[in-house]
Amino acid sequence: MVLDTISNNAANAGIVLTSERHQLDAVDPRWVGVIVARNGALEETGLGAGVLNDPVESVCWLGRRMDHYGDKISPGELVLSGFFTRPIKAEPSSHFHADFGSFGVVEVTFAQ
Repeated sequence: MVLDTISNNAANAGIVLTSERHQLDAVDPRWVGVIVARNGALEETGLGAGVLNDPVESVCWLGRRMDHYGDKISPGELVLSGFFTRPIKAEPSSHFHADFGSFGVVEVTFAQ
């Protein structure tokens, strides 16, 4: 049983994205929040500060670590900073609704 994860892809097999984009200098990512519901029931809430106090810091850490091995994050690559809620089990037919306030909403329904 996984009690804690340190990497998004340690416990899942996908990601749901939106087409919305936001300028990093226009927001304090520590205060970006989310309300996650599964099948209409509240499952989790969280703030960006739950990722090393600032999700940007986790990406900087990754860049420094990759540099240590002679690698880098290339322009255009999708980099996940880590998420600020616990993993939620997705049973067949589960519908998830994640509301990020002014950042928008993403939804996904899993097949049976």
